[in-house]
Amino acid sequence: MKLSGVKAHGIGEYFYFSNNEFKPGANLNIECLHRTLIDLRRRYDEEITKPEAKLKTFPHTLYLQVDGGSENKNRYLKAYCDRLVAFGLFKKVKVSYLMVGHTHEDIDQVLWTVQWDRNPPNPNTNTN
Repeated sequence: MKLSGVKAHGIGEYFYFSNNEFKPGANLNIECLHRTLIDLRRRYDEEITKPEAKLKTFPHTLYLQVDGGSENKNRYLKAYCDRLVAFGLFKKVKVSYLMVGHTHEDIDQVLWTVQWDRNPPNPNTNTN
């Protein structure tokens, strides 16, 4: 079982579990991002009808931070981002690659906690 996560800063985290039939890589990452964007748009559309809504317009720019692995540095992610602009969901998408060794510090802590809750380490196992 693989756990993937997306953090929407200021909104929350999204968690996606996939079994071993799904190979990790660009397709899985794009699927997680796509499902997150669908939910964020749905939440925005519901919220905007309320008079006390804080967010009056959907963001014009998507800031996407990913690690520099091959599952993120490829033509498929670029094509997906191009489609987000072509279909009018965003005016632009800015992709940045995080520094080696310092990737996903905030989301990694959350994912580690979720993994721990689902499958705590065996205290009788020597990890050295």
